[in-house]
Amino acid sequence: MNWQIAIPSYKRYALIQSHTLATLSRYDIPHDTIAIIVANQEEYLIYRAVLPDTIQIIVARPGLAEARNFILQYYQIGTHIFFMDDDIDKFIELSDEGTKVELESFTEMVDMGFAKAKQVNCCLWGLSAVPNPFFMKRTISTHLKFIIGSCFGMINPGSSGDGGIHLDFSEKEDYLRTLLCYERDGAVVRINYVSPVTKYYKHGGGMQTNANRVKDQETAVEYLVDRWPLLVHINSRRRSQYPEVLLRGPRLKTQNR
Repeated sequence: MNWQIAIPSYKRYALIQSHTLATLSRYDIPHDTIAIIVANQEEYLIYRAVLPDTIQIIVARPGLAEARNFILQYYQIGTHIFFMDDDIDKFIELSDEGTKVELESFTEMVDMGFAKAKQVNCCLWGLSAVPNPFFMKRTISTHLKFIIGSCFGMINPGSSGDGGIHLDFSEKEDYLRTLLCYERDGAVVRINYVSPVTKYYKHGGGMQTNANRVKDQETAVEYLVDRWPLLVHINSRRRSQYPEVLLRGPRLKTQNR
């Protein structure tokens, strides 16, 4: 195991224990590979009081984009980092028979993601965005596909300088990262038959503390469409209070598993 797990978390010291840390425990992931990234010293003291001493807690800066940027600065360039949200219930995969089953080996999945990214010389890889067999396929793609922010891997490119990936806003930051990495490398890897299970927009804490989420997302979407007009399209068919987009780019390679 030559990768680290970074979990940004804000005001979810109970939730992270019952969800993401419990999920990692079921897969026997050692604590010395896990770092919890918190916003400030006050949050550090709360998390430190309830989490095992064997799990590292690092004080970053308030805001999700700021935490993501901090993580890329904290670890050495080239470090294999698997980012996770703090509210992951489990992972599911699509079986050969087309049914949804619980992921058998988290370690093998992460190892494969980084191996595929290195194979095509890109820094970003991720998982299927929706844990629904109808939308999942037994393939690994390298063309432009949305890499959801709840779970993804990066071969650390740094967050500044030539080749670095820096996020300027938190809402829709996963779309921004996907596009920046695709622009940088010409590819992103997605394992289309594995997906995290979580409840987006449902839990308290985290990004839900932002009272201006809808407006901030609208601003982010406007930026994405303006910067990448050939790759980003408004998804008017999806009904949500939040603005939704689709990514469409040239298809490069898709491998059957």
